[in-house]
Amino acid sequence: MDYNEGLKPLPASKKVWDECCAGHKAFEGMVFNSIFTWRLDAVAVNHNSKKSRCAEDLKAFKQCRAKYRVRSHNDFGMPRWRDQKQKG
Repeated sequence: MDYNEGLKPLPASKKVWDECCAGHKAFEGMVFNSIFTWRLDAVAVNHNSKKSRCAEDLKAFKQCRAKYRVRSHNDFGMPRWRDQKQKG
């Protein structure tokens, strides 16, 4: 569908409703309306702000791991259990 054909594409919130929510037991009794659209938009804004920060967080994590390596032994001189291969 596109505007050249004279048809408007469905709004993203309507597509989400049709594919994920309509007929699902958890959404029983709910209807698609402006409140659903408003809530979905609020979730999208929250999610997108965190998603855009992901690359920066990964870079900071790698920098931290390069600077402060995970020790191979604990304070008692025993090897870390996470570094050992599973027996069996």
